[in-house]
Amino acid sequence: MICSKGIVPESDPGRKNRWAFKNTATMKFNIILLLSMMACMASCLKQPGSYPPEPQIYHLSTRPNTINLNDTINAVQVELKFNDGDGDIGTDPQAGIQNIFIRSSKDTSTSQDYTYALNFPYVQDYMRPKNGSLSGFFTLNLTKQFFSITDSLHLALRKDTITWSIYVVDDAGHKSNVVTTDPIYIEF
Repeated sequence: MICSKGIVPESDPGRKNRWAFKNTATMKFNIILLLSMMACMASCLKQPGSYPPEPQIYHLSTRPNTINLNDTINAVQVELKFNDGDGDIGTDPQAGIQNIFIRSSKDTSTSQDYTYALNFPYVQDYMRPKNGSLSGFFTLNLTKQFFSITDSLHLALRKDTITWSIYVVDDAGHKSNVVTTDPIYIEF
């Protein structure tokens, strides 16, 4: 082997040490970079059960999407998901507080922002989490009395389409976001 300036023979024991140092430095840099990226990603994740004090609702489904008013047992089920950060919704089974509000797309009145007001289902204490926040699902069963046809055009056509806008209010008076159902086709 010829040894000249700048070339280190393969048998030089110092060569491996310099190479190992470079790999160690690169590995430390990669580990620090990886841990930094993981910390950034973890800080962006929402902690389970950490919801704002205002209720939030999400429309999941509307089934069936057609109702026949001549059918006496037919009903439309609107399935919703809810979150409430302070968990003060559905707390009193005897209160009779109406805190689910639904508005028909056919309702043009300006006196109030809902057509019907309903009671939120009671959530028993043992079902409530310790951290105070509450999330779950509920279903509205809209029977044929929720679907009245009042205008002559739709009476003549014997068909109509309706949507419902829905929101909830918790015991502290916090109003949720408003969700809208899928179109529901009415036949009679």
